[in-house]
Amino acid sequence: MRKIRICVPIMAKNSVEAMKIAREAKRSGADILELRIDSLANPSAEILRKIIKVMPLPVIATNRKRKGISENKRISLLIDAIDAGADYVDIEIGSRYVKEIIKNKKDAKVIVSHHNFQKTLNNLEEIYRKIKKLKPDIVKIATFANSLEDNFKILQFLEYKKNCIAFCMGELGVLSRAFCCQHGSFLTFASVGKKSAEGQISLNDMKFLIN
Repeated sequence: MRKIRICVPIMAKNSVEAMKIAREAKRSGADILELRIDSLANPSAEILRKIIKVMPLPVIATNRKRKGISENKRISLLIDAIDAGADYVDIEIGSRYVKEIIKNKKDAKVIVSHHNFQKTLNNLEEIYRKIKKLKPDIVKIATFANSLEDNFKILQFLEYKKNCIAFCMGELGVLSRAFCCQHGSFLTFASVGKKSAEGQISLNDMKFLIN
């Protein structure tokens, strides 16, 4: 039976809030935490060390683009998270620093991700092969569901894939979030508190759906 891993994103403004979410997530049955560096008010190497050092579960360090943060600074914070002991680091396929992150991953595993926030296209295999050429540890493909059929596109794509995360975002993508692990996804996402993406359901609701 395929393992179901639930990852809870930590959308916190500071270390105190981050730890509160992390503890609640662990109590509620999460398996992995995603530290969203871009949600922190004033991220720094010191703050990342402080948070990651005391996380009660494995950590994915993610730092999405946001206004006022240069690309150099954004990637620098991801490297700081690796140095602080993050178990995984997520970098988008479109970043010119993908190879640099892979080269400097140390003991972390690299997730190279692709996001389509408008639709689910039929070129999932092409995207997958493009990412695989970079030799990441894990491939992530997240698309937007405009119909229930888009869920089945993703679930069918996942079959026979290893070390791949895939699901649909949006309200119509809940089906793929709930059943992607049964079809081979390395993990799925569910929230404790603030959501990190449209269509993300709570951890309690996810556990209800998959049990």
